[in-house]
Amino acid sequence: MKATYWIFKRSNYSVKKAPGPKGLPIVGKGLEFNSQNLLKKLNELANEYGDFFVVNMFGIDYLILNSEKVMREVIMDKHLKAFTNDRGPTFCGEYGHYGSQGTAFYKEGYSHVHNTMRKYMVKGLHFYGEDGIDMFENKIFSELGNLNEKMEKIRMRGDEADMMALLQRSLSNVVSIALSGEVIPEGDEDEDMFWNFVDSNIYFMDNARSAVLMFLPLLRFLPGTYKRNWQRLNDSKAKLIKHYFVAQKKTHIPGKPRGICDVLFDAQEEEKAKGDVVLTDERVICNIMETVIAGITTTWSILSSTIFLLLHHPEFQDRLAKALQAITKQGEAVRSGDKAKSPLMEALELETHRLLLVTPMLLTRVSRKDVDWMPFGIGKRACLAEPFARARYFLYVATLLRNWSFCPPKDQPLRDYDPRHLENFDIELTLRPKPYLCRIEKREWN
Repeated sequence: MKATYWIFKRSNYSVKKAPGPKGLPIVGKGLEFNSQNLLKKLNELANEYGDFFVVNMFGIDYLILNSEKVMREVIMDKHLKAFTNDRGPTFCGEYGHYGSQGTAFYKEGYSHVHNTMRKYMVKGLHFYGEDGIDMFENKIFSELGNLNEKMEKIRMRGDEADMMALLQRSLSNVVSIALSGEVIPEGDEDEDMFWNFVDSNIYFMDNARSAVLMFLPLLRFLPGTYKRNWQRLNDSKAKLIKHYFVAQKKTHIPGKPRGICDVLFDAQEEEKAKGDVVLTDERVICNIMETVIAGITTTWSILSSTIFLLLHHPEFQDRLAKALQAITKQGEAVRSGDKAKSPLMEALELETHRLLLVTPMLLTRVSRKDVDWMPFGIGKRACLAEPFARARYFLYVATLLRNWSFCPPKDQPLRDYDPRHLENFDIELTLRPKPYLCRIEKREWN
């Protein structure tokens, strides 16, 4: 599937030398797009207009890029990168994240504020990244054990497993560990706060929906779906603040971080001592919220897609399981360092990303300067948590495949995994299969 990249362009500038479809006055093509048809329609336009073209939605020109070469070259170009790594305003960032005050939503990509927040977030993520991988792994092994216990209970009952729901709850615990060092207790009254927050943010981060609400933000207060999701976002946001900002700060001991939250609190105190405060309380909260969104959505999507693809290819499951069981003895936990011993796992990860691209629609960027049309890339907005995300992927998939076989449901045919059949997928921020069931069987050790 082609990757489509958006560049938000201020409406008082014209995009030079870029073709595109004509729309209606004021609304442009905005009324024609929604969350389910957006990718399909943009691919149709790419076939007509090429790898870069302009679509106007509600008075805003969106420059659509459909070439990796284009993306990489322009954003990394030394003459353009200071102008092409800003973030365009979105409804979610402006109204849900204190005016886009987190690292991901912050508008000026080469500003002192963005550079400082990015530095602190990298430090916080490395607390559970390559520099602290043993600490990270030891913390999540218990969560992987909990996941295995739940799967065993499902197997013993003879039920079919909703793997997407199981992974969703498990990943919530891993993100909670990354933030605070602790899981969300089973049965906690707020145990669904992560998913309610993520799901409501995904709803408003949809590019077409965001364009409508930036044009008419009062719609969020009118009876209907917008209002329900807006209330859901604010309710779950309040719970996140209570658990991971207020309560975490009360028990914070300077210099003894338990997770990302404490790293940010330490940095905040250091800034106050120096008299140059970038990490305000709102910015700390925004970075915590962004960690929840990024930490769950992408990994949940790639893990769900991986199991979905392997259901179609049981022979590859067996090959992977045999290779993974050869790495460590039965009863021993697999480690991130074991990934180098399993080229098949690397192939599985890359092929899943290639076939079912996790983020076919990236967040918008803003260009602050009119430029002759040139190719784009990744630049300052590159993912901060790649080592963290890849470590989680390996640990989850390796642990599951060493111990379990995943089989299609008895009375329900598997949906096609061809990404051109978009009716089989949910596409809101990330691409993932629609919910599916599977049978799980205990895998024999060789």
